[in-house]
Amino acid sequence: MFAEPMITFASQPIKLFTWAPNTQSLVDLFAKISGYFLYAAGALAFIMLVIGGIRYIVSAGDDKQLEAAKKTITYAIIGLVICALSLLTVKVITNVLPLASEGISPKSPVKSQASTTNQQANLSWVEGMKSKVTTVGDTIKKCSYRGKDAYSIPVKTGSKDRDSFTRALYNEKGSRICYTEGGLSGKGDGKCNDFMSTSCGVIWTKPATTGSLDGWKEQYIQKDKPIRVEECSYKGGKGYFYTSDCCDQFNHFYSEKGTKLCSTGGFSGKGDGKCPILNIKSCKNIWVK
Repeated sequence: MFAEPMITFASQPIKLFTWAPNTQSLVDLFAKISGYFLYAAGALAFIMLVIGGIRYIVSAGDDKQLEAAKKTITYAIIGLVICALSLLTVKVITNVLPLASEGISPKSPVKSQASTTNQQANLSWVEGMKSKVTTVGDTIKKCSYRGKDAYSIPVKTGSKDRDSFTRALYNEKGSRICYTEGGLSGKGDGKCNDFMSTSCGVIWTKPATTGSLDGWKEQYIQKDKPIRVEECSYKGGKGYFYTSDCCDQFNHFYSEKGTKLCSTGGFSGKGDGKCPILNIKSCKNIWVK
């Protein structure tokens, strides 16, 4: 938006400053300054309303004092109304102006506009991210965020599961915008609080083929007819959970050699009661129906 002044020495341009604010940054600055001013004006109007009320009470029948108090109260109420309307106007401006600068009509759904923005963008990085998704059934989603296409992709950061971010939002160029899930709060890093997962649609799911399960594991799929198979660790080593498709059926847990160790679920929901003592944890999908 702004030209950058330069000084040239020996044919080498030197920029005097490099800050080139975009529409969004200017709108944000305007919103902050006007917000502070209007809040201060609103507080002042409220104080005047209180003062007018006190003057009205202590006027003691003095017509001049009573009339002055009424005017103070009236002007204070008018001031509060103006501040409220001004705040609403600022809110509308800060929502509409950035969209207009991107060629997006506020009357049309943002999602439909986002799907037609930057159609020629290089999305080869999305294909590369697929190889980093390790859990069967995890998805990559295409979303609408601030009027543009974005991609929600499973990730894992940190040394501990409870600290790890589990999903991140990327722009069309593959640069991470923010983390949207996981972390200590469970809500990501807080940089995309206005992001709505309902604006997303699944474009890819981590597949699992039956060929990836060998020997008894493949045979037990035919026998138990699970909706997913999870590889877990337990105090005896590595095992496999075969999860059924209904709450009143048993979910069987097998050892690495195919021996059934315990079951959960059933009508009681507690299975055979043997699974808790095995300390089963760190499960991940290796097959889904």
